[in-house]
This record gives sequence, structure tokens and C-alpha cells, in this order.
Amino acid sequence: MDLIFGLLFSGIFLLSGFFVAKRHFEEFKEGMGSFFWPSVKGTIDNSISYNIREGRGVEGGKYYYSNIFYNYIIDGKEFSSRRIRVGEESISYGFKWRIKRTINKYKRRGDIRVFYNPNNPQEAVLKRGPPFIVNFSFLFGTFWILISLVILLFTIGSNLQ
Repeated sequence: MDLIFGLLFSGIFLLSGFFVAKRHFEEFKEGMGSFFWPSVKGTIDNSISYNIREGRGVEGGKYYYSNIFYNYIIDGKEFSSRRIRVGEESISYGFKWRIKRTINKYKRRGDIRVFYNPNNPQEAVLKRGPPFIVNFSFLFGTFWILISLVILLFTIGSNLQ
């Protein structure tokens, strides 16, 4: 009975860890790859970049959203984007002061540094690396897989004796 319970328990852990890690793997990989992307000078699109709108959060609290639109030129061709990081099309915070601080950070700048994917110049970001939630989810899923493998090996090893 202990063997069946151990196999079932570790199997559930393994599948859930695999699901979480796989779900965030592509964003994690692209985010880590962005550390090696070249950069060009870009400009903030002042006409539409400082939009703040309020929405309802999952628990009924307010969330503040903003989009920061920017333009950049590569080999004479103009591109535009609003991605801050890989996986972040817009920024949202539960605190209005945090969103204002982020907007002011980019509002004050004339020229900005834009990092772009050399294989697909339409993919660009203002900050290199994956967002915290992608890092956390991928690493948590991977850790979950390792824990389940330890439980599986312990279960099998203790039942062989």
C-alpha cells in the first residue's frame, strides 16, 4: 500500500510540476535570451503612452494599468512596440503610486534603449530578462519536479528492501 501511495503522490507532484514549468518555459527561455539581444536607440510615443485606466482586480481591489508605446529603427525600417519585458505587454499594479512612478520613469526620457530580437526585430523590450512571475513559476515548477523525483526514488528504494 505504501508503494502505491508513494507512486501516486509522486506522480501527481511530477505532473503538476511539469505542467507549471512547461507553461512558462518558452517565456523563460525568450526572457533569458533577451540578455543577449542587441540594442538601438528608441523614442517614447508621447501621444498615447501615458494612459492610466482603472480595472477591478480578482479580489475586488483596484488595479492600475498603463501601456508605454515606443518606436525604434533597425536598418532604416521603423518598428513600434509596447512590451516592457518578455511576457509583459502592459504594466499593472495594485498601487497607483507605483504605476505613476513607472510612467514618470519613461516620461522624463527623450531617448530610450530598446533591446530587440535579431532574428525577429518586431520583438523588442525595454528591460532585459523575464518578469519575476515567469522566473518564479518556471523555477517553482522545476523544483516541484525535483521534489517529486526524490519522493519517487525514496518510495521505490524503501520498497526494494
